[in-house]
Amino acid sequence: MPVVKTGETEYEQELSKWEKPYRYEPFPKMVYRGVLKGNGKHDFESRTVQSDREWTAAKAEGWCDGPDEAVGLVERQEADIANAAAENAYKAKRMSSKAQKELAAIEAATHRHVAE
Repeated sequence: MPVVKTGETEYEQELSKWEKPYRYEPFPKMVYRGVLKGNGKHDFESRTVQSDREWTAAKAEGWCDGPDEAVGLVERQEADIANAAAENAYKAKRMSSKAQKELAAIEAATHRHVAE
């Protein structure tokens, strides 16, 4: 049996305010940024932008349109850093012993790759 809405009750009046045809609105919009957690896992954080200007600024800061894109971006950045660190380690073999000791001290001070 169909439900008949007369619009007489407070509930029906409130409900009628929200029952509108769908209309696409680009903003507010969620944007995502990939992060590297302390345990080495990749995750993302999100925030909301309210306008095209905010969205453009967020994109310039490394925010992405989707969580998968954000995690992929941080993974690619970490891979680039790892490759640079591998190149640095190869070049370190040709350094003087003093320079090698300095590099070893820098590497011992962090859990991240040393790329320079």
